[in-house]
Amino acid sequence: MDRHTALSETNVLRLIHHYKALEVNPEGIPGRFQFSVLNDLKSDEHWKELSNQLPLFIGYGTESGVGFELSEHQTDGQQNQHLKFDQTYFGLPVFTGQYLLHVYKDQSVLAHGKAELPDQKRIPFIDESRAFQTGKEYLNNSSEGTLQNSNSTSSYDLKSSELGYWKNGSMNQWNLVYRLKLVKDGVFPWVVYVDAEANTVLKSIKNYCGFCRSRDHNETHGYPQCEAHAEDILSGETTTAKDLQDVDRTINVWREGADVYLIDASKPMFN
Repeated sequence: MDRHTALSETNVLRLIHHYKALEVNPEGIPGRFQFSVLNDLKSDEHWKELSNQLPLFIGYGTESGVGFELSEHQTDGQQNQHLKFDQTYFGLPVFTGQYLLHVYKDQSVLAHGKAELPDQKRIPFIDESRAFQTGKEYLNNSSEGTLQNSNSTSSYDLKSSELGYWKNGSMNQWNLVYRLKLVKDGVFPWVVYVDAEANTVLKSIKNYCGFCRSRDHNETHGYPQCEAHAEDILSGETTTAKDLQDVDRTINVWREGADVYLIDASKPMFN
């Protein structure tokens, strides 16, 4: 059986649920598709069943290691349900994988997102505390990391840590990483990706107040350089979007799964 697909499993499930692919990437993985649910989705048991079926709808067999976990669930004013499923690989998060499902009252479902298969199963060579130390040392030694509250004598604290798979787009390489969220002086300025095998920083992202018109808000935001440039130290990404004249423009973003965020709202987005 091919580790990417299990045709008997996927075909049977797709037939039962009236599956229809709307967009498919070159590897055959659907970016958008439709199907129907057979029962009202009203209990944790139904959500669990749907998360177990999602890899098969996409085309991954049960032996592939691909899974999904429900991370958000909202019901709108029309009683349609909107679900966010984050991808896993043998139980660990895949930070670039995510699907959004919209379940309508007629039990039809529109799904869209992205799933990726890491090249192999990996184990960490360092623990969370060592990764935190590496991330903290990196920020303390970088020019960007010392911009925030340069007069402060406090150190970075760990807000949260998550071990998972991340694909370095610039090198087209999979890594097992600790994704660290670091806090300094009560604010949450940094996300740092530390390689769990090589113990090196692969990527760092600065959170900041991009809408701040004045630097008088330092007490609130904790950033003396509130309107200074804020960018990825090691990486970035671009995408396209239409402006008010319906012209495609290139904008700077960073991405986590299906979520896309603007890098700096205080400056022009378009190149």
